[in-house]
Amino acid sequence: MHCEIQSLKDFWLENLEVLQVYNQTKLESKTIAQEILRFKKMKELTLHKFTTDFSPLSKLIGLTKLSLWSCDLRNIEALRPLINLEELCLNCNDIDITTVQYLTNLTILLLACCNLVNIDVLRPLKKLEQLSIYNNKIVYLQPLMELKQLSTLIADRNKIIDIDSTQLHPNFNHFDLGVQEQPTQKEHQVANIIKDINKQISSLKQICKESRRNKYQNIYFRQKITQQLLQSNNNHEEFVARVAILFQKINELDCQ
Repeated sequence: MHCEIQSLKDFWLENLEVLQVYNQTKLESKTIAQEILRFKKMKELTLHKFTTDFSPLSKLIGLTKLSLWSCDLRNIEALRPLINLEELCLNCNDIDITTVQYLTNLTILLLACCNLVNIDVLRPLKKLEQLSIYNNKIVYLQPLMELKQLSTLIADRNKIIDIDSTQLHPNFNHFDLGVQEQPTQKEHQVANIIKDINKQISSLKQICKESRRNKYQNIYFRQKITQQLLQSNNNHEEFVARVAILFQKINELDCQ
């Protein structure tokens, strides 16, 4: 919802427990954290794309859920007193996460796109159940092996060294490491077929432009793809998608 509110000073909401403020508002970024202090019973707070001094948040010790998404944070020392936090989102901030180790009641932690390299400081978070470290520069996941409550891990788009999924704790029910397992022989064959199809797609239009026999050329390709489908006997979604794209290209050429 678009909001024209320019200040929270005019609102007397002493019992307010949940507040979400996004950058679509006209609230003054420099004072937003200070104004929020008036809400003594605040439990859940979301601030999106606000650049301000967040040190006043250290007084909101009753917070259990906090999201500071894309707020140009550099450090989170102000959050250290918030020991009651159970859910914390710091996505899209280039930050030092050292302080996170003191927030030992966290069960959900989102650290996507934070330019992280090392996650050793997460070791003390024994209650952590869900963790996102998507799109960082992390190489090793070993610190997470000690988090026995961790059941959901999103860690793709990192620099993770190949890790055997059997090393993960048995409680994991969902994980995305972005580490590809070695393809089977059949998958390798399908990949080669897809590669061949891609080459055909890129060259097909030029071939048809240079030849007036494009109708015959298209028939040839249809026959070849049909033969490949029969030989592969594989329902690989990507393969099917590539074939569909090829036929679409052929049909477009037929109409020219």
